[in-house]
This record gives sequence, structure tokens and C-alpha cells, in this order.
Amino acid sequence: MKKLLFTLVITVLSFQLMAQVETGAKFSFGAFGGGNVSKLLSDSVSGSEARIGYQLGGFVRYGGSFFVQADVAFFAMSSQIVDAADTTQLPGIISDVKERIDIQSIHVPIQAGYKILSSPDGTSALWIAAGGYVDQIFKVKTNILGLTKDDFKTTSFGLVATAGLDLWLLTFKLSYQHGLTPIFKVDDKSMKYTLSLSAGIKF
Repeated sequence: MKKLLFTLVITVLSFQLMAQVETGAKFSFGAFGGGNVSKLLSDSVSGSEARIGYQLGGFVRYGGSFFVQADVAFFAMSSQIVDAADTTQLPGIISDVKERIDIQSIHVPIQAGYKILSSPDGTSALWIAAGGYVDQIFKVKTNILGLTKDDFKTTSFGLVATAGLDLWLLTFKLSYQHGLTPIFKVDDKSMKYTLSLSAGIKF
């Protein structure tokens, strides 16, 4: 993990240096919102199904054709977990229970990007970016499975890849987040995967 974080830091700093020496490098910032689809995978439950959540946040970008972008977002993700439970209070009678697990967190990705196509004035562009993220869980809603915030690793890390489109003041992005650290404390192989689509404004 230390090697991964070191590599991400070096990558971001390298792109930032390129942006600083590039003609026309500048700051931009904005806000965004949209929906996401998340799934939790764990050997400690019978199964899981992806559900729809949402995110709201802001970003700062610096550079020209090469750029660095940092986001801070409120993430509300949801995943349906299937677990074996005794729902009848009768010994030996077990049935599968499906319950939606709603998790709220602060999501902070940092990415290095490149504009594949760009308008002459730089206001519109098709771009791609990649980097890493840190996610901090602060709330898990009450559920019949009895899962609470204490059952989760409150801080997790992962990789993120994004494809984006800037159209003057508007910006759109599709991101995939791939967890690299366990999401459940009791399962070292548990992971979180999220696909998010956002629209926003850029200044």
C-alpha cells in the first residue's frame, strides 16, 4: 500500500510539474452532482446487489492540456446485501434476508488528466484522468442486519479512472472507483466498487 500511495503521489506531482511549465496553465473550479451505482463484495454475506446512490461536491483543477484535479464530495452510496438469518424465531428455520445498506462518506479523489481534444480557447474539451482516492465513512443507516459504522473500515483507499467532457461552463464526467482496502473489518477480502455519473458547472 505504501508503494502504491508513493507511486500515486509521484504521478500527480509529475503531471503538476508538466502543467506548471505548460503555456496557458490556469486554475479552474466548479461544483457537481449526480448518481452512482455501488456494490459491496464480502465472503461474510451470502451475496450483494448494486443499488443507486448520489454524490454532491466540488473540484479544483490546475493545468492546460495536462492537468491535476482534486475533488471533495459527499457520497451517499447504497448496496443491497443478502444474508442468512433466522427470521421466524424458530430453531433450525433459516431464510435469506435482503436489506439495503446505506452508507454516507466524504470522498476525496486526486487525479492527473489529459485533454484528448480541446477547443482553441480551452473552454471545451474531451478529457481522461486517473489517480487515487480516500473515502471516510461517517454514517451507516440503521438496518435489520444490525450493521453499524463499527462493522466497516471507516477509512478506505482505492483507484479512480474518469472520462470527462467540458462544454463551456458545463462539465460532465463518468468515474469508476475500484477499492483496494477492505470495506468490512471482519473480511480482509471485502471490497467496494462504484460507478458514478455527474454533471456540473466550471468556472
